[in-house]
Amino acid sequence: MCSGLQTRTFNTSSTNSGWGVQKFAKRNEFEASNCLKNDAFTIKCTVLVLKGTRLRPTTPYGITVPPSNSNQQFASLLESGNGADVTFVVKGEKFRAHRCVLAAKSTVFNAELLGCMREKWTETITVDDIEAPVFKSMLYFIYSDTLPDFEQSSNNDGENKDLIFMAQHLLVAADR
Repeated sequence: MCSGLQTRTFNTSSTNSGWGVQKFAKRNEFEASNCLKNDAFTIKCTVLVLKGTRLRPTTPYGITVPPSNSNQQFASLLESGNGADVTFVVKGEKFRAHRCVLAAKSTVFNAELLGCMREKWTETITVDDIEAPVFKSMLYFIYSDTLPDFEQSSNNDGENKDLIFMAQHLLVAADR
């Protein structure tokens, strides 16, 4: 009973971060054993910490799930226009989009495109209060959860005016 040497491995990425004891001693057996000396007992633990060692997480049923690239797939869907069912006309420039994607990712578009607003029945929606490059960037963000790469042109002060312009207008558009 007193010389049970057990090795336990602790994995910080595991949801089970504790251990149980498989065999308990009854109190009278424990008090009668040679483990208790002067009403005290000692537990000896040796802890070894390995840095940099990573165990691969186990997957249910041995199936390895590939990392998601849905943001890239949605960006490609936007760029291709395949299956698009609504067109936005912004300052004369046309942008094809998908009602279901916009509705799923934006409560404003959900109300506008799937709710009781008149745009629900319209295939072409004219947008006058936003610049075309800003609208294009906003659509890209809605589809991909990332910002597009902006062309940057610096003025004499080293200030990236195009980037600042785009950021300001995207914030205004997102606030609507």
